[in-house]
Amino acid sequence: MDLQGKVEKVIEFEGYTLLSYMARGHVDKGAFIAEVQQEFEDEYTVDFVEHGFARFVPVGKDMPGQMIILHCERGRGAFPITVIDLETVHLLKITETLEEHPENYNGLCICQTCRSYVDS
Repeated sequence: MDLQGKVEKVIEFEGYTLLSYMARGHVDKGAFIAEVQQEFEDEYTVDFVEHGFARFVPVGKDMPGQMIILHCERGRGAFPITVIDLETVHLLKITETLEEHPENYNGLCICQTCRSYVDS
């Protein structure tokens, strides 16, 4: 599957922070990651690629345009996407360096302690 030019950057609303890479449709994860690496020169693995749904919603009555909601439920107005959520990737990379699970942290974690549950 040729994804050339079909992978898009998702930028923070009213900002410049790169949040995700996405393509419309549930496309092959390997082809998606290859296109991200070729087009944007970012190194990620297929493990970070997810299939989900997104929806465009109006910004507000006083502001023209729309914004995209990633990771929404399947339903009216939702369309399939293939996505790398960079916030999740960065959190996982941070927790990967820790030996113990951070106190009062309930998010995704692959610290040494949490990894021991997966490996056993």
